[in-house]
Amino acid sequence: MVKDEIKFHYQIPDSKITIIRNGLDFTKFHPSIKNQYRNEIRLQHNISNEDTLFLFVGSGFSRKGLESALKALSKLPKNTYLLIIGKDKKEKYFIKKSNELDIRNRVIFLEGKQNVIPYYSAADVFILPTIYDPFPNATLEAMACGLPVITSYKSGTSEIITHGKMVI
Repeated sequence: MVKDEIKFHYQIPDSKITIIRNGLDFTKFHPSIKNQYRNEIRLQHNISNEDTLFLFVGSGFSRKGLESALKALSKLPKNTYLLIIGKDKKEKYFIKKSNELDIRNRVIFLEGKQNVIPYYSAADVFILPTIYDPFPNATLEAMACGLPVITSYKSGTSEIITHGKMVI
């Protein structure tokens, strides 16, 4: 995505551009964590194992597409929750939006966390419907933990996602 933007805006040929993608510690982010913290985190937030938990990780909620995630949640069954980890100066706007959509009791806002691994463990699906994000680490981390990922084509990680296929 970014390579195409550079080529378009600066007329630089393919041969002069090398893509170096973000790295990840696969000993930390791995499917084996799936059940490690699941019960603990869900219990803290009154979410049963039968409920569906979507996870959103990222600061700058507008650019990361949180409003789209909230609207999507409003169309899902009542036993579907969204856990949001991140910061935004306009957090009150998004809380108000969740009230307007009548989903406030299914949306959990948490400040940024040093360690998000327990939340990947607790989640069923990772969602980041970003408006623009060159290559978000959170999406890579979620995929490495074995979570299905929902993102937009404006996320650079969409280039490495194959529908219906888990690649690790």
